[in-house]
Amino acid sequence: MLNPLSTISALSANAISAKARAIYGRRLTAADYQELTRQRTVSDVAAYLKANPGYGAYLAGIDEMQIHRGQLELLLHRSKLERLAALAHYSFAKGAGFYSYTTLTVEADMLLRVIMLLNSNVPEEIIRTLPTYMQEFVRFDFLELSRVRSFEDLLRAVEGTPYRELLEPFRAENGQIRLSQCELALKTYAYQTILDTIDKSYTGTIRRELREAVLTEADLINLVMIYRLRTYFGWEPEQVKSQLLPFRFRLTDRAVEGMLAARNDEAFSKAMRLRAYRREMEEVSFSYMEQCTRRLSYLMARKRMHFSTEPPIVFYSLMTLIQLEVENVTTIIEGIRYGLPQEEIEPLLIL
Repeated sequence: MLNPLSTISALSANAISAKARAIYGRRLTAADYQELTRQRTVSDVAAYLKANPGYGAYLAGIDEMQIHRGQLELLLHRSKLERLAALAHYSFAKGAGFYSYTTLTVEADMLLRVIMLLNSNVPEEIIRTLPTYMQEFVRFDFLELSRVRSFEDLLRAVEGTPYRELLEPFRAENGQIRLSQCELALKTYAYQTILDTIDKSYTGTIRRELREAVLTEADLINLVMIYRLRTYFGWEPEQVKSQLLPFRFRLTDRAVEGMLAARNDEAFSKAMRLRAYRREMEEVSFSYMEQCTRRLSYLMARKRMHFSTEPPIVFYSLMTLIQLEVENVTTIIEGIRYGLPQEEIEPLLIL
């Protein structure tokens, strides 16, 4: 006799996989990006997206002639979260399991935004930045968060969640909350939580491939951090190490030491190619680090999307690809805003 719970689980998994592939099928194409980069105004971009199958439902109510850049970018991020939230509904375990990764990233981003606004002495702006459509998924109350005017208020707003204990060590000093330490703590918590969930929920190939995907993402975040802090800010190696996520996949301690010792872009690129992501780097031109790592993320997520049959891996890959697509459209909007010609915007896109 079939186990009813097993049957529900299988149906849930199949629904997630089918829905994810349907969403992927409505992604923006190279031709779409060409057309978008030809537009002259934000209104033109909004009108084009409104007619696109992937975005039409999320922009249906807008007046494209009146919308401004900030509003359109907010709607793009909302479309990303709503598509992923719709997939999470199929898991029959809202707020739990691997599919809660979306919620973890939203929670971390929201708390960091609140801290940045507190540090900037504009806490009244918090209410404008809250993605209220995500209230049912997150573990703190948006109304309480909108009332935050100090770090103490923030701690009270997240009472009863893991974030209270996580953020408490970073109390404001001279009016400023230690943002970089908060960011590292929040990201470390998110990655550790999802890795623990993977270990508890999956075995064999699924567990191995999911861990590889998540740890690769942590590697790429660390790559960008090393490059920025060494190149732009001239931090010493030990200072840089204190800001890195405590997770490793192919970015071993030896690879980190090689990159910390690099004195220029060429040496950094060589260290990364030789010691970490040699095979993937053959397909990527090293222009600037953020674009390089985003391109690596895109190539690996696209490969998993095409070849994996496992719903959690399909979901994770789609999450990465949607994020990169929204970043591409945001780049186009910013390029148009600053009057960049099409030939200067196109190389900035991750395709």
